[in-house]
Amino acid sequence: MSQKSQYIIIEKYLKGELFGKELDNFINRLNNDAELRNEVELHQIAQNAILNAGLLNVKEKLNEIHLKKLKIKRIKKIIKKGIIITIISGGLIWLLYNNFTIKQEKKIIQPEVTKKNSSVLEEEEKAIEVEIEEIINQEKNNIKEIKKEVSDVKYIKDTLMDNKADTIDNINIQYEPEIIDSITLLTRKEREESLDKETITSINNKKQTIDYEFDCNSTSIYFSIESFNSCMGKATGKIVINNITGGEKPYSFSLNNGDEQTDNVFLNIKQGYYSIIVKDKNGCIKTKEIFIDEEECIKNYKFAPSYGEVWDIPALNNVLGKIQIFNKTGNIVYQNIIYGNADQWDGKDNNGLLLPLGSYKAIIHYTNKEPVIANVTIIN
Repeated sequence: MSQKSQYIIIEKYLKGELFGKELDNFINRLNNDAELRNEVELHQIAQNAILNAGLLNVKEKLNEIHLKKLKIKRIKKIIKKGIIITIISGGLIWLLYNNFTIKQEKKIIQPEVTKKNSSVLEEEEKAIEVEIEEIINQEKNNIKEIKKEVSDVKYIKDTLMDNKADTIDNINIQYEPEIIDSITLLTRKEREESLDKETITSINNKKQTIDYEFDCNSTSIYFSIESFNSCMGKATGKIVINNITGGEKPYSFSLNNGDEQTDNVFLNIKQGYYSIIVKDKNGCIKTKEIFIDEEECIKNYKFAPSYGEVWDIPALNNVLGKIQIFNKTGNIVYQNIIYGNADQWDGKDNNGLLLPLGSYKAIIHYTNKEPVIANVTIIN
């Protein structure tokens, strides 16, 4: 075996990808070859080192996420202050506007004021208008600032979500209490399910739909087939699919690219070749070929002549035929013409003697028709 081939087999063994005879052969070699065992141990040590290096990189990413989380908290405080300022400013505007309205009403009610009072009112009105305009401009600036901060928060949130999607499954790392509630590690299975068909929203609020296609090149599906032949000239065969491994449940099954079904049993199968297809949840398939043969299906009967029982011969109705009954040595012990009208046999030979207990073969012959074969057992 070449060094490259041996390296590939060791990698499969460590990843649990060897099955059946290939796995048994490798284990036998491992038990008898000390040099091979040393090489397997070196591979295992190398994998552990790579895994530890990957965990350190993940820990650094999580520290970066924590710093960004703290920045989000500071931005939230700024937003809260902006909202409080907006509420206070709105109340102030309302008070100033209400005061202005009252003064205007007083001016209408008292039209006969002196020139001096009129001048004072005009100056106060101008001052109020200037003050209102300044407050409005200030609030516009506050709103712009709040919109900018909200945009920054959304950008940081999207960045955190991207970083969170890059985490790997089954990592045991301690998190600070402040961020443990907002960060969830996704397993590889959860990521594949979420990517099946998801809508991604970018920073500029444009949406696009991404269809995820599962790569089946790394998926292997295994199964065994149990088959039952069909009776001659009939569709009585059966196919059963068992021991399914690999891929991802649930599985579906089909014959010759026909309709898929979730039941692993196919009934009423006639003689012929069949392609058995097993498909997993991700659309990955495995196909096997099988041939269903025909055989002579023999029915079994038993009766107790010593208790007065008789065997109802399974003859065709109103069809002339001939029955022959053979013992275990192949000799004819009974034969007769039958008419397909309630024909019976009492367990006696042609001489009228009761036959011994045991099994006998009966053959019913017809003109231009297939014979009917049956096993008949005389019991006590």
